[in-house]
Amino acid sequence: MALDVVGQRWTLLLIRELLPGPRRFTDLRLPGLTPNVLSDRLKHLNEVGLIEQQDLPPPAARTVWALTDRGRQLEPAILALGAFGASYLQQPEGLTLSPRWLMVSLQRRYQGGVPAGVVHLTLGDSPYSVTVTPDSLTVRDGHTGDPTVTVAGPMLDLAGVLARGQALPDSVTVSGDSAYLMRWLATLIPVR
Repeated sequence: MALDVVGQRWTLLLIRELLPGPRRFTDLRLPGLTPNVLSDRLKHLNEVGLIEQQDLPPPAARTVWALTDRGRQLEPAILALGAFGASYLQQPEGLTLSPRWLMVSLQRRYQGGVPAGVVHLTLGDSPYSVTVTPDSLTVRDGHTGDPTVTVAGPMLDLAGVLARGQALPDSVTVSGDSAYLMRWLATLIPVR
């Protein structure tokens, strides 16, 4: 029954895209996903109660798709599939890299043990809030809450830091508690 609900092509990728927060229809246009197929998948996911439409207040005043509580229950499965798939990333330089995909992967690669805090990350033009507790990590779109540390830089430079454990390059700016940042980064399992 589970595969009847989520086993169609694109379905789990759309769930992954919605984990950090709501998205517009145009933001869900993944490479190779046609508008007609996207419409069909969104309709199906809405009918089975995994996503819902929401209206954003002005000035945005847009309709977006968001996960329901039921849809958010798929998060552990998405993270487990990410862990499984990471071993197939032999040459990530040749792959398309999305800041959103990288942010979702942080949730499965966090080993825990860091005191509670909020990390504001801006990868290129994409802002995210990472809420850290000793046991878990949650990523959401935009900057929310009072940050412990703020980090900004070009997407590929920050991807090297967040995915491969590379040193912070000069192109990345850090403000706030840099010791907290280094402690948190040390808990991330590198993508191999």
